[in-house]
Amino acid sequence: MKLRFRDTVLIIFFSFALLTALVNYLTYKRQGKALEDNYKITSGNIVDFGYSMASASAPPEYSFKVNKKRYTVTLRDCSPCKRFSNRSKYYIQRTKFPVIYDPKNPEVSRMLLRKKDYERYNVPIPDTLKPIIERYFEFD
Repeated sequence: MKLRFRDTVLIIFFSFALLTALVNYLTYKRQGKALEDNYKITSGNIVDFGYSMASASAPPEYSFKVNKKRYTVTLRDCSPCKRFSNRSKYYIQRTKFPVIYDPKNPEVSRMLLRKKDYERYNVPIPDTLKPIIERYFEFD
């Protein structure tokens, strides 16, 4: 069975996409493990909930400051963010959430939005955030 040129290109394209996704996943996990060992904490806001359309999508982003420099980072693992109404988004964007970051490279960071995030990094959930986290980010 001989593959057509189009089939060969598709196989190469999907192989490259799979390899890229795997490398990104492993990098993300490695950074999270490094943060468990050495991090500082600050607060930040979700600045953009992204969008999703048939032809394109953009992930949500959060922003925080370290040493008077503002960092804007893609918010990963925020599947609940896609379900928010405009009213909820408006409210959540005005809420400060803890952000842990690598002191050597603040772009390596995580915004703590779910109970499991707080448990993983051994950070207590502020009392003011408990109802917000339970209402918007914890789903069974």
